[in-house]
Amino acid sequence: MSLLLRLFQSEFFNSWIAISYLFKYPDSVGIQHYLCNELKKFPTSEIEFFLPQLCHLLITRTAESVALECFILEACEKSAHMAVLALWYLQAYRSDLSSNPNSPAFEVCKRVLNKCQAIVFGQDQSFCDDKVPGSPTDRSPRKVRENTYPALVGIGAILAGIGAPLLTRSSAQIAIAQGRRPRSYQTGVGSGL
Repeated sequence: MSLLLRLFQSEFFNSWIAISYLFKYPDSVGIQHYLCNELKKFPTSEIEFFLPQLCHLLITRTAESVALECFILEACEKSAHMAVLALWYLQAYRSDLSSNPNSPAFEVCKRVLNKCQAIVFGQDQSFCDDKVPGSPTDRSPRKVRENTYPALVGIGAILAGIGAPLLTRSSAQIAIAQGRRPRSYQTGVGSGL
């Protein structure tokens, strides 16, 4: 992992590498959050160029991480053009996935499509505030769900704060973003029993 971090922090790192590693590590919550935070540093025009690939990853590689979903929605909040493009891509995916409406891909597509519609049609709300509650940038209180994995990340962040206090804030943001993720009872361990 240290070699991977060195690549991400090198001068050779670009948006294409970030997206290719989002594809390679869909189940690594930490890598997903790190790469999505790095993608925020690139210009909007560069992210718009890769929007079809990002939407494809979001829909076809459903995972525990909500980093990509939050990144796409935050980018849509910043750029009306990107919001309209995302809306079109997601409408096409919803149409393609409509034959299996109980699939996790359809659920993700429908959820993000509804949020993009709210952005495009002017309903004022923020969908992926991964701010720490009580901080000055926290705009609205939203319920954190009882998801096990984010709770473990939060506990780990508290314990890590003893040895490395600077990691606590970023770990807390990841745990809160993941905790707000709607839990799907149709997928996961024990499904199909």
